[in-house]
Amino acid sequence: MSVFDEQFSEGAALLLLDQLGSGAETASNKVTYHPADGSDDVTLVAIVDALKKTLEEGAENKRLIRTLRVTFSTDPSSGFGGVADPSEQAQLTVGGVKYKVKRGSIEIAGGMATLEVMRPVVTAKRRPGYVGT
Repeated sequence: MSVFDEQFSEGAALLLLDQLGSGAETASNKVTYHPADGSDDVTLVAIVDALKKTLEEGAENKRLIRTLRVTFSTDPSSGFGGVADPSEQAQLTVGGVKYKVKRGSIEIAGGMATLEVMRPVVTAKRRPGYVGT
């Protein structure tokens, strides 16, 4: 860990969460971490980036992929919630919608974890004999 990471994790990270984080005040901005091992869920104060939508066309269907980046503390005792070692098999609920953690997307630095989470939704299925197949 660099000197910057140590200093950032001691003070600046928590100030960022205090100013930019959304917590459990209302259901629309509540962020919950669901561990893969089935242990207790963790309510987080987190910084949630804007929702991104991507349409993927496959041979069988079209899928709308909803993606978010979520940043939170890695210190469970911080008062902002926290997960010391987030897992790619875990899930997050953001505003009442459950997302899966995207593989290879976990970044940990300066006492903060950033995860990219996604939620694929099939929007159209292709069927033989129909227009567009």
